[in-house]
Amino acid sequence: MKNIKGFEEFANESIFGNVARLGLGDRPNTKNKIAGRQDDDNCAVEIYNDMIKDFDKYGRDLKKVMMMSDTRMSYVFGEYDKIYNSPMTGNERVGNKKVTITYIPAEVLLKRNSLEKTFGVSSGLKLAKGRIEITEILENPNYSPNYHPGFEKTMRRDFTDSERNMMRMYDRKEEEFKITYDLAKDFCDYFLKEYNKQYPQLKKAEHKNLWSIGEIEQGKKPNLGYVDVFDKNHNEIIYGYDDVKDKKKIEKYIKDHICLKGKNDKGYPITYFLSDDETVEEVEKKIKTMSLEEVNKQNIERVLSYK
Repeated sequence: MKNIKGFEEFANESIFGNVARLGLGDRPNTKNKIAGRQDDDNCAVEIYNDMIKDFDKYGRDLKKVMMMSDTRMSYVFGEYDKIYNSPMTGNERVGNKKVTITYIPAEVLLKRNSLEKTFGVSSGLKLAKGRIEITEILENPNYSPNYHPGFEKTMRRDFTDSERNMMRMYDRKEEEFKITYDLAKDFCDYFLKEYNKQYPQLKKAEHKNLWSIGEIEQGKKPNLGYVDVFDKNHNEIIYGYDDVKDKKKIEKYIKDHICLKGKNDKGYPITYFLSDDETVEEVEKKIKTMSLEEVNKQNIERVLSYK
């Protein structure tokens, strides 16, 4: 994909983006506050181009990309590492850089604006918005690995700012600002299309990430999403599904039955769908010796046979 020179040349530019760019920018160092949103969008395009170059450099590895939904994503620069450089772990080291992009679809904001006007909550068009967040991990030049403030201070956590500075290994450089809808949408859409191309099994998945990829690499059907409903005893049950057509059936079964959450002898958490002729007491003993795979297989068999 060729680089984009600026927001004027962006492929999917829309009327929402054009009007929003007349607003003020967020960044304190923007050159022109009146045309600030244009400056912000151009800055976002530079970041996006850097992301594409980095993505190509490291083999278009989608383990570096986490799609939380179609409208929110995170990207880490550099070579993927499951411990130190992953969009799904909090471990940090010098050189890490992560970008998160979010947008609210135009139709959602226009609908909300219409409702607000109808009920007199507020006035004025809330133009479709996007947001970009950049986090970089830098070396703290004041870090002193041999410094220790002493036992008493450590117990009381009574540190001065200077002492905290000497004990902190890294510095975090964070920046966050708004960008317009059409830019944010195309940023997300680019990686969404790449996911659909490399892993078509995830096309209908609510979230796309390295865990989903790992399931595919292991020959398993990837989890496509979760239901969140209350069972017959009014207990909240969150349960995954790997086939979209099963979603409504799983919800119905849970609502009409008792579900038991527990752990087997190996300590793995299990959610067991009881049948009408089972009691909680006997199932509590039963799940101790069952594997997660056995329980999930039995659950889906009961769901699919339930009318």
